[in-house]
Formats: sequence, structure tokens, C-alpha cells
Amino acid sequence: MPGTFKGDIVCRRTERGPEVNIPHRYVKHSPSGFEWGYGGSGPADLALNALAAYIGRKRAEKDGLYQEFKWDFIARLPFEGGTIKRDDVMNWLKAKGVA
Repeated sequence: MPGTFKGDIVCRRTERGPEVNIPHRYVKHSPSGFEWGYGGSGPADLALNALAAYIGRKRAEKDGLYQEFKWDFIARLPFEGGTIKRDDVMNWLKAKGVA
């Protein structure tokens, strides 16, 4: 259910390709799937879906918030992946004025 995710975002590369513990519910930019480490369509969909998992799609899309999230978190992940801590996301949202 959107807006109820309580965990960290975990991104990793496997022999099957990129894997993330967030479902690809909303396909807006990248029908081929999630990516990270740059600012393209795969990272944009990951940013949208990750942020929507925390706060819901409408709030994630409002004023392009998920695009800011993409640049601040998703594009900065190394190629091999990593973990984005929920606390870091919540602090970022608070700084953006999103409770």
C-alpha cells in the first residue's frame, strides 16, 4: 500500500540485473525497469516509486518532488548499488516541508 513503507531502500546488482526492494508500481519514465547512479529515466522511476512508497504518489509527484529526490539520492548511488536509509529520507522530507 503506497505511503506505508517503513524500511530502508536497498538497491543491488545481480546476475538478473538491478534489484530493489520497492515494487515498480508506477511506470512513468522507464518501462524497462529501475536504475540508479545517474539522472535518467530508470532512476526517475525508482525515485517516484520509492518516494511514493513512503508518502504516496500524489505527494511524491507534487511540484516534482521525486525528481529532486532522484538527484539527491538515486543519482548519487554507486553503480553496484547501496542502501538509502529511511531516516535520511524522512529528514530530507522534513527539510523540504513534507511531514
